[in-house]
Amino acid sequence: MVVLITGVAGYIGSATATRFLEAGHKVIGIDNLSGKNKKAIKNIKKYYEIDFYEVDISNGNALEDVVSRFKIDMVFHFAASTNENFSKKDNLTFYENNIINLFKVLKVMKKHKINNLIYPSSIFAKIGLENTNDAYVKTKILAENMIRDYANTNPDFSYAILRYCNIAGYYSKIFLGEFEHYSIIKNVARLACGKAELGRDFIYDENYHFVHIDDVVNINLKIANELHEKRQNICTTIASKESISVKELVALIEKLSKKDINITIALKNEHKHEEKFCNYLEYELEYSIEDICKNQLEHEARF
Repeated sequence: MVVLITGVAGYIGSATATRFLEAGHKVIGIDNLSGKNKKAIKNIKKYYEIDFYEVDISNGNALEDVVSRFKIDMVFHFAASTNENFSKKDNLTFYENNIINLFKVLKVMKKHKINNLIYPSSIFAKIGLENTNDAYVKTKILAENMIRDYANTNPDFSYAILRYCNIAGYYSKIFLGEFEHYSIIKNVARLACGKAELGRDFIYDENYHFVHIDDVVNINLKIANELHEKRQNICTTIASKESISVKELVALIEKLSKKDINITIALKNEHKHEEKFCNYLEYELEYSIEDICKNQLEHEARF
């Protein structure tokens, strides 16, 4: 396959690109390099050949120029704002990055008859617009609906919507860089290693589901093959069957690290019960929550 990955220098994008290159696929990567880790592409190039373009997909002409150079089979659209990227005063930025730019990607795909899209959504997208005031979640729901509406009028088009839960850990095959994505596991592991918190806290008594980045990219590859071969639409949640509270997670990392940890406790938020309504794990995971904690601790201790 020839795969276009937007946001290829990011945490999930760079690991997905590496996994596809390992599997022998051709990867065209696009990123505006606005993220804090700018070494991912350089690190990938130490081992693999990747066609990388420093492009902001908000520039439709620049995006068009890259796409027109290749016969692309599939697009992974990772170039979007995550829920830790912006404060509430920047809500419009979510709509620009997560909705307007998705529209531009779909428009270019339609012009060049690229009929497979994989879109990373959120585990919270199942809750519905009427049940959330979170701009990030709203844009994920709107983006999912935009993709479905596009598919309804384009019978040759197929999509996979992947509702990720909390992703943590570091890609095992090659070192891609020190990403400052937020995960409660990353935050607690940093505290155990004497580092500072990254700034966002979690509800102490709520339960969370996790998935290791290696499992994410392996599932990404499997779903891409399914989409390419069967051409049927997919919407799935990628998460561990088991959940863990922040209290239990802190205790587990204290046990593994043999360190006492003090963490900021957040107030109640609107997401408290929503994960209960998701169907977890249609794909087998290799890493347990304890495995993820060990991996994160090992990394934080080294870097």
